[in-house]
Amino acid sequence: MSKKLIIHTRSSSLLPKAVYPKELKKNLFAHGRQKDLSDNLVVVEDKVSDEIINLWSLEKKELDRLKDKYDFSKITHSSTSFIKACLNKSSDGIFYNKIDSGIEVLVISGDDVQLYNSLFGSENQDLLYYVLLYQEKYGKELKVYLSNLFDQGAIKLLKEYIADISEISVAQKTIIESKTPHFTLLKCE
Repeated sequence: MSKKLIIHTRSSSLLPKAVYPKELKKNLFAHGRQKDLSDNLVVVEDKVSDEIINLWSLEKKELDRLKDKYDFSKITHSSTSFIKACLNKSSDGIFYNKIDSGIEVLVISGDDVQLYNSLFGSENQDLLYYVLLYQEKYGKELKVYLSNLFDQGAIKLLKEYIADISEISVAQKTIIESKTPHFTLLKCE
């Protein structure tokens, strides 16, 4: 039982590493559909770095079902893997990753995470919009990094507006199971 499960849920929150009461963690997810489920949610904490944690949640019955079906020892959110890959790059920049429901963006400046967000929109024009928006907000001197999950059409479109784009490798996302809109199980390794 040394399997690691990688899952994507619709919401996760980056927080400074500290000891937070259980109720505060649950309150982060007390909105929208999850508000109705708050008594049945399990809040999971992923360590991103020595200073940052990533909190995300899943219904207890779904977590129990996944444990029975996949017999894993660790479960982590897909955004944690993306953020760790960006931090390991050890450089400032604006990082973009393609996910099922849209685009993830992470801004690192001065070796600090300035922003992480999961955005709706999966078209190449959506990516262009977000790249230009975040460059305007955080500065064009920050290098743009795209994950290897974007297609050549996206890269070609961006290169019409931005000369210097680099690639960052993230784990390939193989969908094993999907329970829309609750979660997508991406990998079991």
